[in-house]
Amino acid sequence: MAITNIAVSKCFSYINDANKRRFEIKISSELAGDLRSKGVSVYYGDTPLLLAKTGVVTVLQPLFELEIDTNVDEFLAVVSKEGFKYYPIRVEVNLPGGALGESFYSNIQFMDIEPNIYDYIITDNVGIDLASVEVLIKYYSPGVSLRLVNEKHDKSYPFEGFEYDEALEVWRSKVVVDKSIGKCHEKLIFSIIGEYIGEDLPCTSEWSTRIVLDETLNGVCMNTNWQNNLNIFWDNIGSDSIRDLQMTKKSGHLLATYVAPVASTNNSSLMTRMQTAQGALLPPVPICAIQARINKDANTTAIDGTDEFVAIWAGNASGRFKIYVRKFTATPGGIQSSQFQEIDISGANGDYTCPRIIYNPVSKLLLATWVSTTEQKIVGTFLDPNTLEKMSYDFDISTNIHIGYKNVNLELDTAVTENIVLMNHGEKIVIGYLEKPGELKFLSIGKPSAGTPPISAMTQYSQVSMGKFHAVLDELKNSIMLVYVFGQDIYGTNIRVFAYAGAETYAATKLNSISSGSPSFPYINKARTQQESYEFHVAWTSATMGAFFNRFETNFFAIDAETRVNEQGTGNMYPKLVASDNQIAMLFEATKFNAVPLQGQGILSYVKPRN
Repeated sequence: MAITNIAVSKCFSYINDANKRRFEIKISSELAGDLRSKGVSVYYGDTPLLLAKTGVVTVLQPLFELEIDTNVDEFLAVVSKEGFKYYPIRVEVNLPGGALGESFYSNIQFMDIEPNIYDYIITDNVGIDLASVEVLIKYYSPGVSLRLVNEKHDKSYPFEGFEYDEALEVWRSKVVVDKSIGKCHEKLIFSIIGEYIGEDLPCTSEWSTRIVLDETLNGVCMNTNWQNNLNIFWDNIGSDSIRDLQMTKKSGHLLATYVAPVASTNNSSLMTRMQTAQGALLPPVPICAIQARINKDANTTAIDGTDEFVAIWAGNASGRFKIYVRKFTATPGGIQSSQFQEIDISGANGDYTCPRIIYNPVSKLLLATWVSTTEQKIVGTFLDPNTLEKMSYDFDISTNIHIGYKNVNLELDTAVTENIVLMNHGEKIVIGYLEKPGELKFLSIGKPSAGTPPISAMTQYSQVSMGKFHAVLDELKNSIMLVYVFGQDIYGTNIRVFAYAGAETYAATKLNSISSGSPSFPYINKARTQQESYEFHVAWTSATMGAFFNRFETNFFAIDAETRVNEQGTGNMYPKLVASDNQIAMLFEATKFNAVPLQGQGILSYVKPRN
């Protein structure tokens, strides 16, 4: 004859509300007499922490409430530390004379205990471009997940490694935020999002919260100190010719890549010269370890959030042109590569030319493309940005291409008509190329799945007698910003791209003010602004009249006066543009610095402040 079970109601008790601070206890026994001359004592789990007791009474009721009135402060401290969880409760049967009967266990949940964000502390400038956000939370438990998020830039920082603050009775955790996700002076808004993801609790496991932080962080300005005005970037006795201009995404180092003929030979090498973000011009370094024969058509892409960049080019040291890639890091002391030499990514079936490469920060992959002159098609492959290993099969992009691409001696940067452009569009990449004279084709290449990416037609553009073209994509407006040569002028047009195959093309706008001098080689660069929209910088050259550029908004309306430099110089060709948040840099090839002849064919830089 005995008590068979004692259960503590799992969804009854409160602990912070003194008026509800009690247990509901239900006793089961074989006979009513089994409840005579007995009492109960209630403890926290297997600990000696007593929470409530009845003492031995004449008759225990089968269902009663028992106030939590013993060691209250000590237990509140336990609950504060252990937080949102179930609590094991042990009930011991008390017998006359101090003897003990059986013990019974229940798991309960306190109905007024759930996680609560007590406070947060934002500390700006904890490092270069960094800030910290510390969260203080009451009633945290390991099943509680908290993260700091910026929805606009799709960034999430999980709070981990919580530590308990005995004085405040809260749990603390800190994350470090990279403010460079935002544009210059952009107000970065963050939220703390919490949810319970632990094991099921006796009553309710549902808990979530979301608070928007009152304070904002400012996006980082990419401010540089490149050498202002017109300067000689590189000059040598050879006929060096610029091929690419890049700015590293973290520090803003300026990187110009050019073809350098090897003295007393028919060979050509590829060199990159850096001007640091602070304006120091460092000696050029070769990007190709294999110096034999001809290396040409270099193109580079910068890796987001780093000072790393990847170069791609065509070289025929093996007898026929292959496509090579190599990764580099730009530091204030110079350009370095952890790779002993370049990597062949094109295979051996014929000559491969016209390489292009781009890093996509959404898919976190590189796309490399080139032309197979033997098979007469554009080919592509995706690469790992760290190892340059292939992340897809080689795949055909188009077999219907302009006849000019099939010339093994073609170089895209010097060709007066042909070009190939790659543009990021979310996790997709848009490629633009000539399908036939005067007709441009734009295709969308998706992230590879099972080794092969989806490719779909995006739009096309036609202009009879169109010359050299270049383009960037404005993802905010979903528009391709196209510039091209037409007669004695440079034109720009906005091609609004829709989700389906097709587009709305706006009337082309004449961009240059002087319709003479055979303007050529237009180049467009997309630059961030403090507002939501981008601005677009366009450069072009005239061999006899100088180099030009201007700033435009998204409809090709000029927002600045046209700039003309090196008016008395000659041989002005192949302009390239980059922009930091406070400067615009245009580099171009020339044979004279104003009226002063260069040693050979060199590279000039013109830098002006951004207003």
